[in-house]
Amino acid sequence: MADEKPFVYHTEREPLHDEMIRTYKKVFTLVNDESLDSREHKVVAVIAATSAILVDEKLMKRFPSLKLVCTMSVGYDHIDLKAAQRLSIPVCYVPSVQNDAVADHVLALLLASARRVVEADQICRSSETKKMYPFYLFMALPVSRATVGIIGMGRIGMEVAKRTAGFGMKLIYHNRNRKSKEEEDMVGATYMSSLIGLLKESDYIVLLAAGYQENYHMIGKEEFAMMKKTAVFINVSRGFMVDQDALVDALKENRISHAGLDATDPEPLPRDHPLLSLSNVTLTPHCAGAVLAVRLEQCRVVIGNILACIEGKPLVHQIE
Repeated sequence: MADEKPFVYHTEREPLHDEMIRTYKKVFTLVNDESLDSREHKVVAVIAATSAILVDEKLMKRFPSLKLVCTMSVGYDHIDLKAAQRLSIPVCYVPSVQNDAVADHVLALLLASARRVVEADQICRSSETKKMYPFYLFMALPVSRATVGIIGMGRIGMEVAKRTAGFGMKLIYHNRNRKSKEEEDMVGATYMSSLIGLLKESDYIVLLAAGYQENYHMIGKEEFAMMKKTAVFINVSRGFMVDQDALVDALKENRISHAGLDATDPEPLPRDHPLLSLSNVTLTPHCAGAVLAVRLEQCRVVIGNILACIEGKPLVHQIE
């Protein structure tokens, strides 16, 4: 039919949010494995709604009319870029849209860890709590005027830096490339050429480095040994960038104070994983960017790219 909407496949195992589905269905026939019904030949684009499912050569070859792969995420390590290049299929991503949401989540994990919010909530809910809990048994860590060290000072790192200023925090950062003096002055940041120096000086360490394979286990036993015993480690990047066995040991042996993790390896963790039994860990399920307004804006960027591809127009945020 001439007026048939373009077929677009999305990789989510679970249904998308209703608002996201409605947004996509205004423009496309949205299908997944359950609703495809042998219509692979009609699919013109693949949407990777999250990084949980690999978009590999096998998946791309399922759709003979495939013109484009879009991920709604900032990271794209879940897409086989070499396979896409071999098949001459462009790949687009959505940077910047979720910067504020992820930066907010970093502060949420930082504050929850420092003030032991999850533990405090459990004390309030426990049937064992019969009287006022002794404050001297429940001491938190200071946030105001503490030192925060950011590893990976990209767009999200800059947004985190702006937020820490409200707490009067001293900001240091380590990055492959130093920011301009204007950018440093804007957020009051001091560059640390040595990662070791940052680890030794920071009260809060925020891992925001890009999720490249070259950063595999960039934080491990040696790095945790450099941190203060009162340090809080925050990871909202990728789980594989941290040696989790080393992290578990550091937490169990009180070589660092706390960890706030929005990324683990794997996701979700096995139900018997030691991180799940530690009280000095705050976990969230890789949901730092999970704000509906953000997701809908990501949808709009993806829709724009798919329509542009179909119409032979230039793409935005294409991965080279």
